[in-house]
Amino acid sequence: MLGFVLLVTACQDGPSPDLMSVGPQLEPFIRAAHTTALARIAYDRLSSPNARLMVGWRCYYAGHAPPSRNETRVLVDAGRADLLRQLASAPAPEARVYGAIGLRELGVIDSKTYATMLSDIEGPVQTCSGCIFWTANAKEAAAAHDEWFN
Repeated sequence: MLGFVLLVTACQDGPSPDLMSVGPQLEPFIRAAHTTALARIAYDRLSSPNARLMVGWRCYYAGHAPPSRNETRVLVDAGRADLLRQLASAPAPEARVYGAIGLRELGVIDSKTYATMLSDIEGPVQTCSGCIFWTANAKEAAAAHDEWFN
């Protein structure tokens, strides 16, 4: 239980210097646990039925990525194809789009599978670009995301 408490504490802003001072032999474990915890938190936020998700790359006045994009990046950086696959079948269409985008960025699926996954997503997808917000289908939202990303 103590390890879990330390891990949760470490997830706020990354491993603290105090945690890292436990010794170099534990450093890889702490970094891996931190990455795993962040990935789980990101997945939980993206798959929450109460999440307000938006597909975009540079949104709002300052041109920041929406939180859902950042959370997808955490899953990709952690190599969590398992969580991205679960996300690709989540209830929210925006979560499914991000699941497909993440799997493609991770190199787990090819472009044909990516296009098929997007075609299978029904319902409107909330999308943003700068201060402009609109509703699109999954392919349009992903295409706009890809345009911003590349």
